Amino acid sequence: MNAYDIDAVAFEPSPEITTGRVVLKAIAKKDVPVMAKLANNKAIAENLATMPHPYTQQHGYDWLDRPNGLRVDGAQFGIYLNIPEPV
Repeated sequence: MNAYDIDAVAFEPSPEITTGRVVLKAIAKKDVPVMAKLANNKAIAENLATMPHPYTQQHGYDWLDRPNGLRVDGAQFGIYLNIPEPV
């Protein structure tokens, strides 16, 4: 286990904020397949300095495992559309 292995450390549940249109919650490894599908967009990558294209699921797992300033209590937060079916 390293200091950034989120799955190996017990954290208190992260807060989740839900409105009629969006959900703000911690990003989990189970979210990576949808995140990779959405991030694999050349137009998005061209407007971001460090996003690779093509964007694979491995990129998503690597991003979640990186230590960086976006972590709050061991989690990174994502903004999700509050829709019944994922993209």
